[in-house]
Amino acid sequence: MRTWNVRTGETPMKKLFSVLFIFILPFIISCKIDVKSQVRCGDGNVNLNEGEQCDTDNLNTASCLSLGYHGGTLACTSSCTFDIASCMETGRCGDGELNIPMEDCDGAELDGRTCLTLGFHGGTLSCTADCNFDTTSCEAAGRCGDGLIQSAWGETCDGEELDNHACESLGFYGGALACASDCSFDTTACEHEIFCGDGLIQSAWGETCDDDNLDEQTCQTLGFYPGVLTCGSDCMLDTTACEAAGRCGDGLIQPGFGETCDGDDLGQQTCQTLGFATGSLFCGEACTFDTGACFNWTSISAGGEHTCAIGPDATVWCWGANDYGQLGNGTNLDTSVPVQVTGLTGVRQIASGYFHSCAVLDDNTVWCWGNNSTHQLGDLSSQNRSTPVNVFGPLLADSIAAGLSHTCALLPDGTIACWGDNFAGQIGDGTTTMRDRPTAVLTINTAISLSVGDYNACSVLSDGTVACWGTNDYGQLGIGTIGGFSSTPSAVSGLSTARSVNVGHNHICAVRADATVVCWGRNGAGQCGDGTTESHALFVPVYNLTTATAISCGTSFACALLTDGTLRCWGNNPYGQLGDGSLNSSGFPVAVSGLTGVTAISCGGNHTCSATASATLSCWGFNSRGQLGDGSTTDSTVPTEVH
Repeated sequence: MRTWNVRTGETPMKKLFSVLFIFILPFIISCKIDVKSQVRCGDGNVNLNEGEQCDTDNLNTASCLSLGYHGGTLACTSSCTFDIASCMETGRCGDGELNIPMEDCDGAELDGRTCLTLGFHGGTLSCTADCNFDTTSCEAAGRCGDGLIQSAWGETCDGEELDNHACESLGFYGGALACASDCSFDTTACEHEIFCGDGLIQSAWGETCDDDNLDEQTCQTLGFYPGVLTCGSDCMLDTTACEAAGRCGDGLIQPGFGETCDGDDLGQQTCQTLGFATGSLFCGEACTFDTGACFNWTSISAGGEHTCAIGPDATVWCWGANDYGQLGNGTNLDTSVPVQVTGLTGVRQIASGYFHSCAVLDDNTVWCWGNNSTHQLGDLSSQNRSTPVNVFGPLLADSIAAGLSHTCALLPDGTIACWGDNFAGQIGDGTTTMRDRPTAVLTINTAISLSVGDYNACSVLSDGTVACWGTNDYGQLGIGTIGGFSSTPSAVSGLSTARSVNVGHNHICAVRADATVVCWGRNGAGQCGDGTTESHALFVPVYNLTTATAISCGTSFACALLTDGTLRCWGNNPYGQLGDGSLNSSGFPVAVSGLTGVTAISCGGNHTCSATASATLSCWGFNSRGQLGDGSTTDSTVPTEVH
């Protein structure tokens, strides 16, 4: 049974421990003091608290290396401190002496090395505390191999960084460009056999030369005048020195090398200054004049408000009104300068009607274009044509004549065929039926010339007589009566020595063998030339004309060509169509101003045109549609040259 002191709370066991502690503690302390007195240097134990570094062979895991030396054998002295004599023989980092290969450097000792000797481009080399090179400053300057191109130090590349270059950009034509260890391009894998600069011309790669190889080209072979041709760095011919000498095509005329022109520079020359009638002068490839578009006119025919002429290489050119395609160039646009009729060559003769035109070719075929509302084109249709169509048959003819709305042709056998409008018997087939194809004129088989007007047609026969048919409202049949019409030819009374005849609007004139001129029909504007204004059912002589060679009649006027190459005109003149510089009508012939050497005359609706021996064309009179061909729409009372 446990007992305890109720007053103190102690148990018997607790009281026992307290007694033992009092008697045993002094003994324990005594023992401890005795053990301590046994620790000493040489006991083989490293007593760090006693200042020992080692003890006999116990180095406490230390060695020369752990002490910072580069080698040697660490020993322990009798006083239990390290014996480093052997360590010191191998040296250590920080002793100021360079120990290679263990140290790169030591303090200020850098073994003669610099940033540059280590491959860097600059900076200051230093030594770290562990005797390794400190290249921090060097690296700031860069080096070959850092992946960055330092072009200031001659680097063209660095590692995979090629500065966007490839074999091609270096003048090669293929392959793989690389970077060498010295940071310069390695072109080993580029295609060395083909590159600009190898002396061989690779035309497949666009080379025209290579170094001194110019492919036998010279400044002269390239069209330049004497100079020194070289090859550029891009293997392209360098013509800089050639260009200094000039060439055909540089826009400058070098007459010393035979140039008469260059590009658009024609030296102020024109077709006319070179002796042609008209046309467009160009500069040829050899810098000499190209006169292919310069030409002389061979004949002219004035229509209602348009005009046509035969020009270069027997082609046809027309100008003026074009409502119905009568200019034949595929459009319906007026023009005040000549335009070429589409598709016609080898043209021998032309005729301009009031709204249509026709031509006879060297093969005798007949082609017409323009207004076709009354079948006057003879192609079996009534469709207007802006380019030539072949007259049905095909018709073969010696000559052609075009009127207001009908057309006639003189055939090789002396007969005449007509087609188109026929309300007044102007076809001459004995009817008033409109004809869409060539229809024979009755009773005529010895015709030598032919003329067609607005509503009439006349022919000179081989015996010198003249036969006319169509309307007779003003006595234009010349048979002594006025009124009615004739659908078959009637002989002009008393006329037996005619050389040519020409039909106008409502009057007709003829040149006789004695070079005099006679006219008949309407005369209200003095167009019969006898000084009166009375219509004539029989022919009357034109006043004071005795040397005429040709005659032409317009709407209410007429003109005659004289043997001296001058012209005389008479009749109506509100637009200056008489060409005497005035607007005064005249019942007598007046001289056309300023024209000599005339070879042909043609009167249109209210304008007149002529050709000269020098193959120039001139027109005058009404010009509202550009029918004078001078580039304007201004009327002219005197001849103006066709451009």
